[in-house]
Parts: sequence; C-alpha cells; structure tokens
Amino acid sequence: MASDSSSSRTPRIDTDAIRAVVGATSASRGFQYASTSRVGRVGFDVETGLLTAQVAGSVPRPYRVRVRLQPTVAANLQPEGTDPLEMEWEPVHGECTCPVGTDCKHVAAVCYRAVRLRSDDALGRAKADLAAMITTGEELAARSGTSGARGTGGDDDGPAGPGAPRTPATDWRRIMEPLAGLQTSSVRTPQAPLAIGVELVAESSRSMYQQWGPAGAGEDRLRAGRGLFVLLRPLKRGAKGTWIKGGLTWKQFQYPRAEFDPAHERALRLVYRQLMAEDTYPTDAWIMLNNFDSPRIWQLLEEAERSGVELVAQGSLAEVVLEEPVHVGLDVREAGGGELAVSPRLLTAADEEADASDAHPVGRIGFYRVRETDGGFAVHLVPAAQALAEPVQHLLESEESLTVPQSDRADFLERVYPRLKSQLEVASTDGSVDLPEFEPPTLRLQADFQPDHQVELYWSWLYFDPPRQVEVGSRDALRDAAHEQRVAARAAEVWPRAGRTARQSLEGVAAARFSETVLPQLAALENVRVDVTGERPDYRELTAVPRIEVGTKATQNDWFDLGVQVSVDGHVLPFAELFTALVHGKTTLILMDGSYLSLDHPAFEKLRALLSEAATLQEWTPESQQVSKHQVAFWEDLKDLADEVQEDPAWTAAMGRLAAVDRLPDPEVPAGLRADLRPYQREGFRWLAFLYELGLGGILADDMGLGKTVQTLALLCHAKERRIAAGEALTAAGGETDGASAGEAAPAAPAVAEATGAVADPAPVVGEEPFLVVAPSSVVSVWAAEAAKFAPGLDVRVVDQTSRKRRTPLEEEVAGADVVVTSYTLLRIDAKEYHARQWAGMVLDEAQFIKNRTAKVHQVARDVRAPFRLAITGTPMENSLADLWALLDVAVSGLFPSHRLFREEYINPIEGGEHPERIERLRRRLRPFMLRRAKELVAKDLPPKQEQVLSVELEAAHRKLYDRVLQRERRKVLGLLDDVDGNRFTIFKSLTLLRMLALAPSIVDDQYASVPSSKMERFLDDLTEVLGEGHRVIVFSQFTTFLKTVGEELDHLGVDYAYLDGSTRRRAEVIQGFREGDAPVFLISLKAGGFGLTLTEADYVFLMDPWWNPAAEAQAVDRAHRIGQDRTVMVYRMVSEGTIEEKVLDMQRRKAELFGALMDEADDSGAGAFTDSLTADDIRELLGADD
Repeated sequence: MASDSSSSRTPRIDTDAIRAVVGATSASRGFQYASTSRVGRVGFDVETGLLTAQVAGSVPRPYRVRVRLQPTVAANLQPEGTDPLEMEWEPVHGECTCPVGTDCKHVAAVCYRAVRLRSDDALGRAKADLAAMITTGEELAARSGTSGARGTGGDDDGPAGPGAPRTPATDWRRIMEPLAGLQTSSVRTPQAPLAIGVELVAESSRSMYQQWGPAGAGEDRLRAGRGLFVLLRPLKRGAKGTWIKGGLTWKQFQYPRAEFDPAHERALRLVYRQLMAEDTYPTDAWIMLNNFDSPRIWQLLEEAERSGVELVAQGSLAEVVLEEPVHVGLDVREAGGGELAVSPRLLTAADEEADASDAHPVGRIGFYRVRETDGGFAVHLVPAAQALAEPVQHLLESEESLTVPQSDRADFLERVYPRLKSQLEVASTDGSVDLPEFEPPTLRLQADFQPDHQVELYWSWLYFDPPRQVEVGSRDALRDAAHEQRVAARAAEVWPRAGRTARQSLEGVAAARFSETVLPQLAALENVRVDVTGERPDYRELTAVPRIEVGTKATQNDWFDLGVQVSVDGHVLPFAELFTALVHGKTTLILMDGSYLSLDHPAFEKLRALLSEAATLQEWTPESQQVSKHQVAFWEDLKDLADEVQEDPAWTAAMGRLAAVDRLPDPEVPAGLRADLRPYQREGFRWLAFLYELGLGGILADDMGLGKTVQTLALLCHAKERRIAAGEALTAAGGETDGASAGEAAPAAPAVAEATGAVADPAPVVGEEPFLVVAPSSVVSVWAAEAAKFAPGLDVRVVDQTSRKRRTPLEEEVAGADVVVTSYTLLRIDAKEYHARQWAGMVLDEAQFIKNRTAKVHQVARDVRAPFRLAITGTPMENSLADLWALLDVAVSGLFPSHRLFREEYINPIEGGEHPERIERLRRRLRPFMLRRAKELVAKDLPPKQEQVLSVELEAAHRKLYDRVLQRERRKVLGLLDDVDGNRFTIFKSLTLLRMLALAPSIVDDQYASVPSSKMERFLDDLTEVLGEGHRVIVFSQFTTFLKTVGEELDHLGVDYAYLDGSTRRRAEVIQGFREGDAPVFLISLKAGGFGLTLTEADYVFLMDPWWNPAAEAQAVDRAHRIGQDRTVMVYRMVSEGTIEEKVLDMQRRKAELFGALMDEADDSGAGAFTDSLTADDIRELLGADD
C-alpha cells in the first residue's frame, strides 16, 4: 500500500457499510446533510485511514468529524501496486464533537460527501479520457504518413510520430480471470468458507438466550408443520470439517473479516445489513426470517448460494431447498347446499398450480414447507411474489377452506368478489361456480349548460360491480386504477383537461368551443358517457376576415362623434363588447346568439392597440365614442386600418390638415415683422398660425439657436394684424368693435373660415386681449429687446415687479398692450391677477420651468385663461417622459388628459424597456402638436460644432485625497440605499462633495488648499494656447466657488474676463459688455447662463464639470453655436479620470438615447430610458460599487 500520507482525492467507500455503522436513521439524515452543502472540505490520510471534515450543525460553530476507514476484503485481493485510492474502503468507526459523539449523522454526512466528491472527480476524468480518445483529422493524417514509413522499413515510433511515448496496454488477465472466477498468482486464497444455518424453531421470543437461540422443533412439530419459525445463523468450518457456530454472530459481519472467503463474508454482511436497515435492534447470534419485511432477503439468500454459501440444515432438518417465487390466488368451489368453499392457491410465474396444502407463511414475505423423505425432513423456502396480507396468512394457516353460507352467496359474488379480483387472482378451478362478469368502469361527464354561456362539468366513474358512482379524485382502494388510466388517457387526447378534477367551469368562448367540438368527440369514446342538462345553445364559430368601417360627424364644442362598426360573416359586432374584450386583452368574443370568433386576426390586433389608447382619451366611452380636435393622429391611424371611411367634410377641411405640415394654409408673413424668415422658420410660422386659428396649443421644440423667438414674434404680429383686419371688416359691414367684450369671440375672417371650414372656435379677433409671454427672470429683458428689434409695431409691456411692489394692479399695467412679458416667479406670486382676466394666448418660453407637474408654477400656468397656448423649449424632455407630459398638460391639455394613464401607457413601458416600440406611437400622437427641427438639417449654413472629451489624469496628491474621501462616502451612502427617498438629501450631498473634489480640492475645504487641482492646471495650459490664437472663450461650471477660483487664476495671469452667476446684478450690462468688449473669457455658472443668451462672439466653450442632465449642457453650448455664428465652435468637456465625473458622463449618454428616440433623432428602440430621479442602482454605479 502506498505510504503517501495525505491526498486531496477521496477513496472509494462502500455505501452499504455507512448504513451498517451509523444505522438507518442517522444514515438518512446524514445523506440529507451531504446533499445540502453542510459538509466542509474533506481530507483523507491514506496511511492512517482517517477521513476528516467539518459539518455545519444547529450551533454556530461547525462540528469536527473523524472517520476511520479500512480497506474491504476485496481491496486486499487487489494486485500489488494498486493505488490505495482505487481500492474499496469502508467505515469502521466515527467520532464527532456533537453531543452524540460517535457514529452520528455527521459521520454519515462526511462519508456521503466523500462518495459524491469521488463521483464528481471520476466523471471529470472520464470526460477527459473520452476527449483524449477522439482522433482529429490532423492525427489521422499524421498516422497515415507514419504507417507509410513503417511499411518501407523505417523506424517505428508509434502513430504519434518519433519519440512519442507509448501507452502501455492493460494486461487482459487482470480483467478477465477474476471475471471468470479464476485465481491469479497475485491473489491470496481465503482461509475459510462460510455457510448459513437454517433451522425450524417453535418460538421466536427475543428474550431467549441469544447465543444458543430458541429450541429447535422436534420431529412431531415438523410433521405437524404449522406454527414454526425459520431461524438463520452464520456458520464456519470446524477442525473436523463440519459446520459449526464457532462463536460467530451476525454482528461480527458488520465489518469485513479477512479470515473468511471474501465472497462468502460479503454475502453474510449484506444479509446482516438488510436486517439493520429494517430492524433497529436485531439479535446477534441468530435472526428470524419472518423479521424481514422486504423481499430483498430472498435475493440476498439466492446471491449467497450463487457465491458458494451453503444453506445448511440444522436441528431435526436434513435438507434446505430454496424454491422459485409464487403468487397467491383464491379458488372458489361449490360446497353443497348452495355454500361456497374459498381456499388459497399458489401459482408459479408460469401460472402453474403449486401445492398450497403444506405451505405456511413466513411473515409477509413468503412460505415454508416441511416434507419428510427417506433422508429425513426437508424445509422448502418459497418467496412470495407480492406481500402477503394478514387475511391471506390466516387462510394459509387454516386447515379447512373458508365457507360462505348460501344466505351470503349473492353478497359474496356481487359485492365482495368484484373487489377481491382486483387484489388477487380469483378462479373456480373445477368450474363449479360461475363467477359473474361486469361491465368495465365508465367515465361519466355531466355537462350542465347555464345562462350567459356558462357550462358546469361534473366528472365521475360509474362502476357496475355493484353499481355505484365514484367521484373523480376520491380515494377508493377497490377501484380499477389501470382501466381508469387507460380511459382517462384517451379522453385527454380529445381534451387535455378531461377528468382532472371532479368539477370544472367553462364560460364564454371556451364553453362554446367545448360544446361544439369537444363534447361530440368525448361522447364517441368507448367507456365514456356524456349526459347534457340545461339548454344547450347552437354555437357557431365565425371565421371570415373582419370588416371595419369608421366615420366622423361634427358636434358642438370642438368634438366629433366617432363611429366604428366591425362585422364578421355579416354579423355586426356590438362595439361596447368588442371594445371591452380588446382593451382587456381577451383573444375571443362570443355574441348573444351563440356565434363566437377569435380576436387574433391582425386587423383586431391593430384595432386593439388603438382602442387601448382610446380608453385613455377624455370623453371617450365604449357607448359614446368621441374624439377632440387634439386627436388628429389617432384618427389618421384609425383611417389606415378601416376598410371603409366616412369622414365629415368639416373635419377634413380643418383638422385633417394637421396630419402633415405641407397641407397647412400658407398665410403671408406679417408686415410688422422686421426679419427675413428662413424657409424652416416660415414653415414654423405656418404651423403656429394654423394652431392659433383653431384655438389649439403646441410645443415649438426647435433645436437651440434656430430662432424660436423670432418665429413666435411672427405669430404675435400675425395675430395683431388679423385682429385689426377683422375689426375693419366689421366696421365696413356696420358693426361695432367697441362692443365686443374681452372674452367674446368674433366671427372668423373670410380667408380663415375658408381655410379651416370654421369647425372650431378661433382665437379672439376683436378686443383688447394681449398675449401673455412668461419666461425666466433672466430672459424677460431679452424678450423685450428681441421684440423691439424684430417687431417694433407690437406694444410690449414688461412686468418685472409684483403688484405689491408696483402698487398698481396688473390690469392698469397691461391696458392696451399687444404683448405682456413677465417671469415665472411673478406669475406664481400674482396668480390671482393673471387668472382674473382673459388673454389672447399664452407663450411659455424656456418651458422646462414647468416640467414639475406638482409645482405651483405648473398649476398656475395651467389655469391661465387663454384659448391658445405655446410652449417654447429646446428640451421638451430633460430627464423623463413625465417632463413632456407636464408641458402637454399646459400647452395641449386635451391630448393626454390623465397623467396616470399616460404613465401606464407610455412612461412605464418605454422607460422600463418593456415596450420600447410605443415610442413610435407616442411620436405619431405628438407630431401635429410638437414641431422640432435640428440644426444639422435646417441650418446647414451654420458652421460645425466639434465636441471633445478631455480626460484629465489626477496628480498623485489629488488622486490620494480623492480615493480616501471616495471610500468614506461610499461606505456611508451604500448604507442609505434601502431608503433612497428618505435619505436623498444626504446622498446628494455626498455625490456633490465627490464632484467638487474631482474638480478642485480647495473648493471643498480650506484644509485641502495645498492640494493642487489637476483639472485647473490642465485648463490653464489649454486656455493659454487658445487665447494665444486669438479666440474668445466661454467657461461653464455649476460651482460658483470654482468659477471664482478660475477668476483668481486669470487675475494672476493678467487675463481680462467677464463673470456671470445667479447673484450678478445688471445682468444685461455684463452680457453686453462681453459681446461688445475685448475680454477674451466669460465665466458663467451653468444655471445662470444656460439659456436666454446669445454669445456668438465666442467660439470656444469649456465645460469644467459634467452635469446629470445632458440637455442643460447642450443649452449652455448653444449660447455660442447658434444663428449668427460664423466660426467653428469647439466644445471641450473636461472629465477627471477614475472619478464620479466619468460615471456622470455615462448617465448623460443614456438620457440622450431616450430624448433622441422621442424626437426621432436616434433609433426607435427607446433603449436606455430611465427615470428623472437617481435610483439606488444609479447611485451604486456613480460610486463604482460594482467595479
């Protein structure tokens, strides 16, 4: 045996021996422990035979386990040099630190775990060996070449080529001789054979002295035969060659015994282990055959005989015979006088009759017979093919047949016999009794049809032996399970749910299809009976292609009645029912007359999508379908689906034009506009004018720098000239314009009426109502300046103070004005005054200021009384589609009235990635009411914009400080992520700290003033080079402390600069000073200068720190890259490597994907969309928690 003291591999362990050592219960529990990963690393010392491991128990500290193994007898017969780990080992004893201490379930767990590890290792090596056996094409070619050389007498170095090692062939004798039962010179001869003594005894009490056992049965008891027990004991050869007890006990075979023939020893050990598995407290010196419950003992005795173990007759016995198994049946005969005699019969596997007269039961497992011959008494041991029930044992022990009186004959044959024959083979061997035959069980289905297309199904089995009804699923030991399974299988082929439960319910189309197709097939099956109760409708499936007809009809208040009619096979489907079925995702529909149809047709799928959207529309119900003037795109989609369309002329003349801008009227550019509109600006003006004529709202979302303000001013001029023209027309007709009230609408001008068909109330054309323009405070003055420049004919009033501060009411300030310009702040503060009067229209510039639907400013803007509303913004969606809804709620309030439904239909499916295709549907709905053009497409004369990310590597001191603070903040923030909303302020504070630290340590705390800013040094180097080439530069940062630090550095370098942040007074003067002055650098905080500025004098932009919102940065960049710029604009985003800034940049890209998908500026997937607030996963990403 090898002396290698330790091994990472485990030995082969006899699993039967595990159970023998620890017992059946502990073995079972140990196996469960091993299967649930409770066993730690297993070690094995070959020299000492110790198997060690730790096992997790019910206490915190695992138990330490040591199991002593020894090679089996078969292992000792292996040839010399055999690897010990390839031998078979068996446990002898186990120790554990648990309360039990020895041979416990933890010992079993370690053994079973070792068995599993070896199995896994063997499987891995087998796969490797199999792979090595596979010959590749290259190897075949090489072998072919080698064989050629061999044939010419060249060197033969094997198929793998010269020098390749040979694989030694296995000696065939080592495999075949032991298999043939032959001994080789290396196998030791066993010292002694073994036998099993068999004796019949008259008692089986365990209280007897176990060494000697119960007293054997004498000849008289053997002749009587009954009431004896079969005793088994181990025997060995004595010195005189006879079989003796020799002090052997069964327990001694718990472990291998090297002094005996290994095959004999193993046979006896398996017998004892079988008893151990069944009996917790077996005897030692002898065992009783009737103590076994499992018929496996017969197999073990048979295998023992085949291995050479003799069954030795003992006591008064002369011979032991082990017979073939038999099974028990019953024989029923006439006994005279109408009585029946029932007796047991034994049948061989070939159904041949075996004598049952002298067969006596051995417990539940078999029989014994005692027969006297010339040589003495012989015991015949007969296995039972099936377990012997206790009544059968009584029949066998009885000396007489069982008598059934004549009065009970009918009860026996009609009630008892049918059940008996399902348990035993019952026959009348002499033909004296005619045993009745019964119809096989029938599967019964009772189908009870009820109103509203419902059917209740009741399943049961009808038995006729005697007649009875058995509910499906009930327990009845006397049922013919095999027959039921065959019938149920045939029924399941017709309908898979047949007979699964006793009661089933079907309704609607399911009930119709079942009645029409399934019931007839079930009724045709053999052994199946169908009973129908209730009134069964005449169901019929409609399979023709659906025909869809739609139409509109004008009503009052800008609403149109919508008619939708769907017919199939001439049946007009009730629209309310069809609508409900489609919207709720049903795939079938059943009509009152019993007709039904599938809704899987492509036409229904398209209609389903449209009607699901219709369910979100205001004033829409299945019984009364209406669409408003905002639902242009919805109607167009419905028309595309329909087979026949009947469109109201009024709708066609007006609203239908919104489906395509090129179909809009083309009004003259107002004479009062002092600007040459570019082609795309003129197209924008046409669109705005048409919305205004119809009293609709919209969102002008052109790319930043394309002149949204001048397009809006063109509309305001148009509105004024239209009002004047209408007033003159009325005057010429003798009308009085002065009599029109502020809120009253006059008839449309003739040209407008002709163009629109006068289907909607137009915006007021007579009266004094001005337009209200609302803008950020910093942009109010810009609006006034732009109006003075491009529309000097407009009376523009700027309201830049509250009523309390002005000490004059709003009505006085705006009297006679064409346009009133105020800020969002003042609109919110003086909301009552702005709500108190009627406005000709409302323009919301930089409309992203109302993107929060819960903010007061949003609610105030929504309640302004204006028939026309226009939202102006280059970023209608900054973070989420919720931003877009907030703008639509104010500007186009009838398009998506319900935020909840918009969230369910669009926000969640698109941003969650579940239905990104809905972005296309949303674009179609928005198209008539939102106009956006990109600079690359419409302002091709604008010089290019080149953007570049400048990665800044942190210097050593800067890096060390950042990493130290990052670890501290990461630990803090990750502990707060279970409640992101509740801890949002603390989390945002930590993220802001890291962003500032990546920018410049000195702006975080004075104690870091000695740590230089890597980004500042890089910026100043680049800035010096740019200024040296004569360029002008805008520098954006979100941190005013950093901008001031930059200003200090520029002062030190002697570079002149302008400065603007939220606290700057005389903002317009500062901006104008830079535009007209010579300062080469403009330092601007991102929020103060991200909108409302035109700074085309600069052609270089530095973004010093990335912001979460890419739209805010894009707005800042477009201060320089807009109409009027004649040089290439260079944009540099400075990002510190290995910091939170890189993570922020990644988030920017994802946000941009959703905006691009919505505006059709990217693919249609909508991938990457996410919500406006940072999630826990976003925060982990920013902190690099997943790195």
